[in-house]
Amino acid sequence: MFFKNETLDLVFIHNAQSENDLIAKAELDYYDSTQDNFKRHYVCDVASETWDGASGYLSEEMMVDLVPDFTEREIYCCGPEPYMQNVKKILNSHVGSPNGEG
Repeated sequence: MFFKNETLDLVFIHNAQSENDLIAKAELDYYDSTQDNFKRHYVCDVASETWDGASGYLSEEMMVDLVPDFTEREIYCCGPEPYMQNVKKILNSHVGSPNGEG
């Protein structure tokens, strides 16, 4: 089993420029299909005509739609600085900044 802690509830948002840029897609699809406590979402900045997932830049509306309880979760983020600043802005708009502002 991938997750030893079965009470863990993990939501993974994988954002890429296009569906061809989704790193480790096969592995993430496998975990999503075999682990009840793992849910993955793909977001492509630029989607092809056949793409049926979320598309565009990660937004507050998209975050609420993909992970409605994100304000109650521990969140880890990695990526280019502009992407991480965007995620931080989304989080701060819902829960305030870590230093109590916003």
